[in-house]
Amino acid sequence: YPSPHPAPAATTAGNVEPTPIVDTTPIVFLPGFGVGTFHFDAQLEALGTERPVYALDWLGQGESWPDDEQAEKGLRFDSDLWTNQLEIFLESELRGRPAILAGNSLGGYIAVQLAHRRPKLVRGLVLMNATPFWSFAAPSREKDAWRLFGWDATLPAPRWPFAIGSRWFNTLRSPTTIATMLGAVYADKRTVARTINRPDDHPHAGEATDLPEAIAAAASKRGGPAAFTSILFSPKAEVSFEDALLTISSREAPPPIALLYGQEDPWVVPLWAERAHRRLSKGVELEFKKGVAGAEPNAPSFESGGSEALKVLPDVVHYALTPAGHCPHHEAPELVNCLLSLWARAVDSSANERAASSANERAADAMPEQLTKRESFGREVRAYRRHGDPLGPLGALAAAFDR
Repeated sequence: YPSPHPAPAATTAGNVEPTPIVDTTPIVFLPGFGVGTFHFDAQLEALGTERPVYALDWLGQGESWPDDEQAEKGLRFDSDLWTNQLEIFLESELRGRPAILAGNSLGGYIAVQLAHRRPKLVRGLVLMNATPFWSFAAPSREKDAWRLFGWDATLPAPRWPFAIGSRWFNTLRSPTTIATMLGAVYADKRTVARTINRPDDHPHAGEATDLPEAIAAAASKRGGPAAFTSILFSPKAEVSFEDALLTISSREAPPPIALLYGQEDPWVVPLWAERAHRRLSKGVELEFKKGVAGAEPNAPSFESGGSEALKVLPDVVHYALTPAGHCPHHEAPELVNCLLSLWARAVDSSANERAASSANERAADAMPEQLTKRESFGREVRAYRRHGDPLGPLGALAAAFDR
């Protein structure tokens, strides 16, 4: 993993002397598939003045790669490997100090896996359009399960899987293709081309580049085709994303959790955010009237998201960000940074609460119902609280099936 981004000394107006950052929970940012620490440059710069902040490159992505073919032999690039990587990082670099894990897409998925496995290492969870699934092959524990080409994704790859994976990889890794794919999941395509600002200690500090070029450069590392092939055929995790959420929420002392989801994401659509909210909210009581969608005169209106439809405990902070797509932290950094700052401070202040439920409620109550920020290109992006109520008829139907 790369070196953590160091937190700069905090200063106040009229006082140029550095002030130590104390009693603040570290935040560890976890990127989505194919990107790296550079995707969080806005968060590292802004939040690094308040608390220790870190970002990881998953092994086989970004700047984290095996040294040579011998080093990659026996590796399987799957979610278990990355969960192990995160666990080792938290134990070695943070010395087991509980941290806030903030993950986007694949990073959110891995954060949930780690919180399920090692709850004492997690002070809080921030999920930003977390992917609810990763890989479709049978878990590795199922030794007799059928696998394509009879291969379990452990390197070196056999001839035919490698031929398929490397051909697909070489097609996808061009900056033009990457820009097209990102443009499809960003609400404002202009933000895809925003210049990446790397930390001063980064190997490529000072080099002007945009997001597609940074991703393409990372993908050009030796071992890229082999890593992608292994990912393509890798087994899924032993515990599903939703089962892990249920376990986390049912514990005696669950961590405070924030969901920050771009509303215009065509991949992880709002229904997935609502579903995650339901899994994380203990004591859920569904109160659907006859006909679900308002057959009775006084039935709640699902079109307007009536809060009478679903009652949940206030231990999950859930924001819908609009207009924003799959990567809200990169598309709307001013807004996301503000929400993260407010929420993390509330988590810090509630750290000494005796009851986990009251600590979570305190963190939730400290957050505004809505917030608007002006982002790059003059765009205004708004975040508004969601309280577990279904969004529209489709959301009501999905909630009914979750009863």
